[in-house]
Amino acid sequence: MTRLFSAERMRLRKSWLLWLMLLIAAAISLQVFQEQSRMTVTGHAIGEAWPMDEAFFQFSIANGILLSAFIPLFLGADFSNGTVRNKRIAGHRRGAIYLSYLLTAFVSSGLLTLVSLGVNAVTGSLEGGEIAMPGGLLAVSLCSALCCAFAFASLYVLIATQITNRAFSAVACIGVCLLMILLSSRMISDLHIAPEARDMLALVDGKPVFSDPYPNPMYVSGAKRTVMELAVDLLPTGQGIQLSNLEAERVARFPLLSAIFILLTSGAGLLSFGRKDLK
Repeated sequence: MTRLFSAERMRLRKSWLLWLMLLIAAAISLQVFQEQSRMTVTGHAIGEAWPMDEAFFQFSIANGILLSAFIPLFLGADFSNGTVRNKRIAGHRRGAIYLSYLLTAFVSSGLLTLVSLGVNAVTGSLEGGEIAMPGGLLAVSLCSALCCAFAFASLYVLIATQITNRAFSAVACIGVCLLMILLSSRMISDLHIAPEARDMLALVDGKPVFSDPYPNPMYVSGAKRTVMELAVDLLPTGQGIQLSNLEAERVARFPLLSAIFILLTSGAGLLSFGRKDLK
């Protein structure tokens, strides 16, 4: 296992795909952060520090999309070149091979997150921004962003080890990511429908009078709301959208739910990879 991971780290360091992904991530973070800072700084006096919280976590979803292209292309080289068969011939167990892929994906996703955070921190400092959120919330949010990237990576490793064709695997990962973004966006939109009750305004003798509140039929409540909140918080896209919009009311449970997501996808990947016919 250790030798497999060392070999994967060496291959990762020499991969032009990794450096290209990091470069694109830095460029995206720089552009998005600067655009958000221009919008946020409006209304602040010249020389006055402006809160850069709203711009700081905008990278989460973009990085998930970048990983959906990088991981299948990087891991797919082992299948297209027949390297994975050589590892089996050398006596390495399938579980060890899969875990080496998973750890390599975690390293790449961690580097991607650190690059995005670094670009945002440097850009914000140079433009006079400051983090306004409390230190505890900032620490939890940073941990959540990193765990969210790990969850994306775990999902893509599962897909990449099942669809061994690099092109098809990349298309599948990107498609799943976009589908999760749409699903998460829809659930978040439904959960933010407000208010729970409505008042009707009517004119009585020429004067405006509000009726008694009545339930809003569009409001999601009860067990359905609990299930939707759990689903949107479990999906890495749901966490990423909430972090980027600073709407993470339940951010404290994001790392735990990411760990559960990683365990589920990694467990499924280990089982399916153990039975896969490695041609």
